[in-house]
Amino acid sequence: MSIIATLPVFLLSNSIALNKLLEKDYIELVTDERETKKFWSTWVKVASHMRDSSRPGHVFTQRWGAYVDAQGVGLLSALACAGNEYLKVVNKCLYVREMKQFSRWQNIRSRMSTLPVKCYMQHRHGLPMIAQLAHPLSPSMADYIRREGLNETHLHLFACQPPEMSWLQDLQNIKSFYVGETKNQQRNQALYQGVNEQLTPARLANRMLLAKQIREELLTVFSGGEPQRSIARLRRVQREISELGDVVELYSEPEVVNIVDGAQLVEQERQLWGMLFEWCEAEKQYSRELEFFAHLYLLIENEYIHLRRQREERVGFDAFNEVESHKGVNRIKTQYLKDTMRQLLQITEAKEQNSIELRVSPQKFRRLGKKLASYWKDCCREAGILAPNLVLVVHFIKSDNPKSNIEDEVLLSDAYAELRAAYAADCSSVAKYAQNLNNNIGVPVGIDAAGDEMKVPPEVFALVYRQFERESHISHKTYHCGEDFYHLVGGIRSVYDAVLFLDLKHGNRVGHATAIGISPDIWKQDMPERLVQRSGDYLLDLIFAWHILTPVHLEVAVKLERQLIPLARRIFSGPVDMHSLQAFYDARHLSPVKVREYMACDNPPTWTNDPEEMLVIDFERKRGRCGLELLHQWHYDVVSRKEQEKLHEFELEYLDDPTLVYLQQQVQHLLNERNVVIETLPVSNLRISQYRDIRDHHLLRWLRVKGCGFEGDEKMTVCMGSDDPGIFVSDLKNEFYHVFANLLQAGLSPSECMEYIRQLNDAGRIYAFRLAAPEDERDEL
Repeated sequence: MSIIATLPVFLLSNSIALNKLLEKDYIELVTDERETKKFWSTWVKVASHMRDSSRPGHVFTQRWGAYVDAQGVGLLSALACAGNEYLKVVNKCLYVREMKQFSRWQNIRSRMSTLPVKCYMQHRHGLPMIAQLAHPLSPSMADYIRREGLNETHLHLFACQPPEMSWLQDLQNIKSFYVGETKNQQRNQALYQGVNEQLTPARLANRMLLAKQIREELLTVFSGGEPQRSIARLRRVQREISELGDVVELYSEPEVVNIVDGAQLVEQERQLWGMLFEWCEAEKQYSRELEFFAHLYLLIENEYIHLRRQREERVGFDAFNEVESHKGVNRIKTQYLKDTMRQLLQITEAKEQNSIELRVSPQKFRRLGKKLASYWKDCCREAGILAPNLVLVVHFIKSDNPKSNIEDEVLLSDAYAELRAAYAADCSSVAKYAQNLNNNIGVPVGIDAAGDEMKVPPEVFALVYRQFERESHISHKTYHCGEDFYHLVGGIRSVYDAVLFLDLKHGNRVGHATAIGISPDIWKQDMPERLVQRSGDYLLDLIFAWHILTPVHLEVAVKLERQLIPLARRIFSGPVDMHSLQAFYDARHLSPVKVREYMACDNPPTWTNDPEEMLVIDFERKRGRCGLELLHQWHYDVVSRKEQEKLHEFELEYLDDPTLVYLQQQVQHLLNERNVVIETLPVSNLRISQYRDIRDHHLLRWLRVKGCGFEGDEKMTVCMGSDDPGIFVSDLKNEFYHVFANLLQAGLSPSECMEYIRQLNDAGRIYAFRLAAPEDERDEL
C-alpha cells in the first residue's frame, strides 16, 4: 500500500476535520495556500496518531509530506488520491486496481462513503455515473456469475438499503429524524460517542440542516443560479450552525409526507458530484469555494454514515447491535419496502435460476407476507428481468433475557420463561397465518434465530423449533451461533448445542459458526490473559470440553473434572458426579415447565399425548432421574440461580491450541455426520469477529485448501450469504470476489479457484430452503 494511501480517509471522513471546518471561514482556506496546509496538517496529525498510535511519529510526518507534495490538499485531491490508489478503469468498467488491495478497499468502505470516489473516477474516464460495488477484475468470475447466477442463502430484507440512501431520505425530513433520534438518545448514546465524543442528536440534526442547504445551493448553482449568492447564504448558515451547539431550530423545517424514491435521490447525488467535478475542472469562478462546501457536505454525510455502518474498528456483536438497532425516519411502509426491493435487485446477480432467501421477523411477516409477492414482481417487472426465486425465512431475535427476581423464595418461572412464551406465541401465529397462503413467497419455508448469543443460548429455542415443525410441517431450520463468545470453548459449544438441541440434520444449516473455523492463535491475539464469565456458562463449557476430550485426551479431561466438580457443587445442592452432570447437560433442550411438572408427580406417567411431556418421560427412561433433578434445580432453585449468575475468573489458556483445534474438529465431524450446512458470511465475520483482515478468514480452512488449516480438519459443506449488505457494505457478488481473492493469494490458479467458487454456489442452490412440489414428493416415494 502506498505511503499516502490512508490519508484520504482522514481527509474525507473524520470528525476532527468536520469540527475544525465548521469553525473555519472558507476565505482563509481558499486564498492562502500556506494557511491551508497549516490548517490541514494540524488536525490530520491528531487523527493519524489516534488511528496509528502504535507507529512512530516520523511515519506520519513523512507520509503527510509525501501526500502534500504529490496531491496538495482539499476535497478533489483526496478523491483523486483514493481513486488512483485503489481503482482502475478497464473496458469502460470500474474495478479495484489489484486483488491484494481488495481487502483494504473493503475496510475503506466501512469508514466512509466511496460513492464520490467512484464518481470521480467515472467522470475522469468519461463513464456514465452508475451504481456498483467495485471489485477486482476477473474474467473467470465475471463469466461464471453471468452464466450461473449466485444463490443467496442469508439476507436480511430490511438491511439492504445503503447508508447513502438513508442519508438522502433523512435529509428530506430532518425534523422527523431528530425526533426519532431524541426519543432513542439513551439507547444510541454509545454509538454517538463512538463517532464523536461531542456528537448529539441535536448537533447532528443541525449539521444535517447545513448539509441540506449545501446540497440545494450546489444544485441551484449547477442549474444556472448565481454562485456568489449561494455562497453568501452558505456562509451565513455555517456561522449559525456553529453557534447553535445543542440548540435545535427546526421549526421552519417542513414536514415531508411523501419521501422521494431512494434510488432517484442516489441517482441525483451521482449527477451532482459529476457537475461539481466539471465545474472545478473548467476552473470556473468560485470553484474553490464550492469545493470547500462540498467537502463540508461530505464530512457531515460520513459522520451520519458512521452511525449506520459497521466500521473496521468496531469489534464484536455488541458493537454491531448498536448499529443494527439504530433506526432512521419511519417512512411510508410501501415506499420503504419498494425501495428495499429495488436495492435488493441491484445488489444481486438476479437471474431466473437464482434463489434469494430473505430473513423477516414474525411481526413483519404477518404484516407484509401477502404484499411481498406482488411488490417483488412489480420491482422485477420495472427492472425488466424475470423474478428470481424469492423465499422467506421467519427470523426470531434473541432478545435480552428478562431479569427475574431471584430474591424470591419460590420462583414461578425459569430465567427465560418470558422469552419462551413470546417465541411460542409468535411461532403459533406465523404457522397459522402461513396455512392460509398459497404456495408462493408469502409462505415461510424455514425458521431462523439470531441475536446476542451470549445472552440467549440455543436451548431456549428448542421448544420453538419443535413447535414450528409440528404446526407448519416445515423442517427447514437454520440458527446463528458460534459468532460471538467469551471463550473459544463456549463458541464451539454453542455450535454443538445448536445442532443437537435444535435437531439440525438433512441439509439444515448453522449461520456463521466462526468458532469451529477461526484459528486459536488469531482468536487469542487480542484477548487478555484472564477472562471473566458467568459461573453457569463456565460450568457448561467445562462439561462440554470434558465430554469431548474424555475418550481420547484423558489426562486433560481429568484436569477439567478437578475444576468443574467443585464449581458444580456450589451451583447444585446434593452430591454430583460426572454421570449426573452429563445427563443434566444433555437434558437442557427439554421444557423447564414440563420437567417441573414431571418432578412434582408422585407417580410419574409413562405415556402422554403431549409431545413435550413425552420427551421428558423418554429422557428419564434412557438416562435416569438424576439429570432431570439437576435441571430442575438449574431452572428453579434460588440458590442455584444466584450461583450461576456469579462471575468466575479463569485463565485464557486453560486448554492449549491443539486441544482447542481437536474440539473444533469434533464438532466439524458432528455437522458432517448429520449433513448440516454452514452459512458463511465473510465480510460480516470480519466486522463482528476478531479478524483484522478478511484474508485471515477461516473459509479456506473449511474448504480444505492446502496450507490453510490443520491436520485432521474436515471438509465442510458451505454456502454463502451477504447478511446485512447496508451495514457491512457488501453484497453476494462482493462476498464471492473476496473468497476468490483469498484463494488466489493462497497460491491457487484461477481455474482451481473457480472449482471452489462453484462448490460454494452449488451448495447454495442444492440446500436452498424450498417447499417440495408434488412431483418432487412423488419422486421420493
